[in-house]
Amino acid sequence: MKKVLALFLAAIVSNFALSSPVLAETRYVQAGGQQTVGSDNYTDIIGLRLILPKAKLSGQTNAIVTLNLPIPYAIGANFPGISYRILANGVEVGMGGFTYISKQPDSFARVPSTLVANVQLSTNQETVVTAQWLGVRGSTGIIDTYASLSAVW
Repeated sequence: MKKVLALFLAAIVSNFALSSPVLAETRYVQAGGQQTVGSDNYTDIIGLRLILPKAKLSGQTNAIVTLNLPIPYAIGANFPGISYRILANGVEVGMGGFTYISKQPDSFARVPSTLVANVQLSTNQETVVTAQWLGVRGSTGIIDTYASLSAVW
């Protein structure tokens, strides 16, 4: 077993080229305090917007963007929930959400949520990344802790 593991690790190391581009840049924003959404239309999550610079290297044209909502919850009377998404220059690049399994929950549990998306960086212009959300089926979505949006490329 040790020999198989050693061969496996050797294969991984041999495929790693030190001259390849390395994830070297990051951006991060964090919003705090309580926010609510009751709209059936997507609205921006206040404070969660990044501006990513133009791609510098021909091989460095993608960013990994993460939306983190540590403990949001939703209230409502028709399978309440929240839908959220990540936009890059106004185009949806990732979407997620949750709903409760009960039409009218006795209590509204916290639902930790993280969404990761690949964002294509332009070599011609900056990329604006925005997080948005909406309340599902007339419910109200609530964030009462920090929420964050980050990118690495």
